[in-house]
Amino acid sequence: MIIEDFPSEGKDLTKMVKTMGYSIVGVNRRESISRIKNLHDYECLWAVQRSNTDYSLLKSHIQVPTSEFLWLNSIQVYIVKHMSNSLLTAESIAYEHAISVRHLSRKLKKLTNSNTTEYIREVRLRKALEYIESGVCSSVKAVSHTVGYHDQKYFSKIFRNKFKVSPSELIKREAECLL
Repeated sequence: MIIEDFPSEGKDLTKMVKTMGYSIVGVNRRESISRIKNLHDYECLWAVQRSNTDYSLLKSHIQVPTSEFLWLNSIQVYIVKHMSNSLLTAESIAYEHAISVRHLSRKLKKLTNSNTTEYIREVRLRKALEYIESGVCSSVKAVSHTVGYHDQKYFSKIFRNKFKVSPSELIKREAECLL
């Protein structure tokens, strides 16, 4: 079950939560529901998407506890799922994970040595590289829009700064390799 499948109100939600083995506690119902969704997501992520995590986004010199790893994985999955939205922000990520923007920022800084904006950019650029290398997108415009950048010049500039090659050059190389 994915996040969108959760009913937002009433008996259906309560029934589903009880079926999953969770209970809604506390005064803030929205926060309790969000935490239950996160628990469910962690279980799904650990079981299904463990192999799809980009471990290079973690600081290389730290040992990450499982709970921290799962949290970071859920952040990364949320970013990938919503990266085509150019308005993806720290506020939207924090809201979805029922934490404050400040807590999100501090935790990302601790685990990745990046602030939230840098981390979102990093995930988007790595996904763009993946799309180019796999041949999913065959133009700079398609790649940039897919990963949430609607200004191709800006996308090309930050891509070139990160990977030391322009996306158009990489697309040409990949096309030549396929021939």
